[in-house]
Formats: sequence, C-alpha cells, structure tokens
Amino acid sequence: MRRLADLNLSPDQYVALRWLTEAIGKGKKGLSQKNLCELMTSDPNTIAAMMRRMEKASLVKRSKDPEDGRRLVVSPTIQGAELFAKASIRAKALEEEALNGLSRKDRNGFLRDLNHLARSCQETLCSMKSNIKG
Repeated sequence: MRRLADLNLSPDQYVALRWLTEAIGKGKKGLSQKNLCELMTSDPNTIAAMMRRMEKASLVKRSKDPEDGRRLVVSPTIQGAELFAKASIRAKALEEEALNGLSRKDRNGFLRDLNHLARSCQETLCSMKSNIKG
C-alpha cells in the first residue's frame, strides 16, 4: 500500500486495473462487473463502489456491452492504463525484493505454486457459490 500511496491507487484498484488491462490485451473490449467480481473473488457491491470511484477518477469507463445492452463493460481509460503501467513497475520491484533470497529455479517454482493455489482457491469459491445457488 505504501508503494502505491503517492499514485492514489489502492491494492484492489491495482488488481482491477490488472484484470482489465489483461482483458484488453487479449482483444476483449473490457470485462463486466460480474466478471471482475469473480476474478477478484469480491462482493458485487464492493466492486460496483470501487468502479464508481475509479470512474470518477477517470481510471476506467463503463459502457453498454454491444452484445448485451443490459450489461456494462468496464475498460481502463488511457489514464488508467498509464497509472497501471507505473504501478506494475513498482509491483515487480516489490516482488523482486520479496523473492531476492531465492534462486531463479526456486523463485519460478514458488510463483508457479502460488498461482496454482490462487486458482484452486478461486475454483473452490466458485464451487461453493454454485452449491449455495443450486
């Protein structure tokens, strides 16, 4: 949080910009707020409030989905993409510092295992939500 404080960007906002930027990089127009809720394993009200704040700060824009006019698609603005680029440099530097004591092989293994754990947690949460609805 301290490393992002002067950018006026919270860790959650950084993560949201990361997901949105990755979606644009894959050729999508953006993500729905529902997609962001799932990716960030967060509450819809929390994501909606964060998107309002980020839209007010000109970091994201919300527009109607051309395929489904009832749904809003969120995408980063140019300002949001530039801020994400600055913040990601800091995040990579923090990662480098945190993993400094590990060999390249151990570092790659640790990050691979951490990604696997994150995916597993996300799948478990999705499964739990499906069981509650069903």
